[in-house]
Amino acid sequence: YHIDTLSCNLANKVILDTDAHIDYFVNTFNLPKNKFQRIFVGANEEMFYPRCVEKNSESFIVFYYGTFLPLQGIEYIIEAAKSLEKEDDIKFIVVGSGMEKDKIIKLSNKLEVENVDFIDWIPYHDLPFKIAEADICLGGHFSNTDKAKRVIAGKTFQFISMKKPVIVGDNPANRELFEHKKNAFFVEMGNAEALAEAILFLKNDDELRTEIAINANNTFRNVCKGISYDLNNSIKNINEI
Repeated sequence: YHIDTLSCNLANKVILDTDAHIDYFVNTFNLPKNKFQRIFVGANEEMFYPRCVEKNSESFIVFYYGTFLPLQGIEYIIEAAKSLEKEDDIKFIVVGSGMEKDKIIKLSNKLEVENVDFIDWIPYHDLPFKIAEADICLGGHFSNTDKAKRVIAGKTFQFISMKKPVIVGDNPANRELFEHKKNAFFVEMGNAEALAEAILFLKNDDELRTEIAINANNTFRNVCKGISYDLNNSIKNINEI
């Protein structure tokens, strides 16, 4: 708290990823709002762009990757997967490792989940190809914590840059960029049943999935494209912001 307070007070400009995050800093550290600049996280457009890959037509793939932090709410993904086991063609791929990986594996074993493949690690340059194989990507965050409501997951930008339909948590941060059933599908945070219903709803509506994917990619190109350039330009002209 004291380090953040000192850093923000010393800075001429503080860059944060969402207005929701800015409001938190303003209220928590008693700082003037005009000190802050919102810049969306964005994605590496040289790697994350729409790709055509050969897909397994027998499986409907739901993809997620993360570092297993509490705010990500991966337990809700596992519980949703369990409730969708009766859908024989739905397959979940969960990539990554981190703080709560052991906890999530124990939960999966306890529930005897059979439709989730856990992958510890994928080389970064291979990640876009895994995303391209997915029918739905889970952006999150899905936990019902305060911090999860203030941020848009970085992976979400990668997914929409690749023209994939995404499911995100219904929170103030995601609402800054997305609209339900237009360029993303919102679900109640901390609710595995809602997540399962959203996955099944999108699975059964090819037209909506396609519409969301196209609109999401348009959102990225119109709002998020070239953010790394814009960030550099903003820093160079810091006194004019």
